[in-house]
Amino acid sequence: MPEAANAGGVLDYSVMNRTSKTGAVSGVQGLESPCVRNCCLNGENICLGCFRSLDEILCWHDSDVGQKRDILKRAAERRARQQAAVQKRV
Repeated sequence: MPEAANAGGVLDYSVMNRTSKTGAVSGVQGLESPCVRNCCLNGENICLGCFRSLDEILCWHDSDVGQKRDILKRAAERRARQQAAVQKRV
């Protein structure tokens, strides 16, 4: 499983809390893409940069505001689960 790790093998979560580097609004008022330009999919096709699934990434542009909020909520839940799992190992 590919991971966003630093030289010591520790996952780098600092990139997960940033907005897109371009700051561009993705076609819908006020909802920016959560992409951090650190795309790396794990074995479940979840991006380790923004925690969206591949399907969610592909449909982002055509999604309405409600759908984007749902995607962001699921991504945040995935991020929280991943961070909790890492904390258990520490």
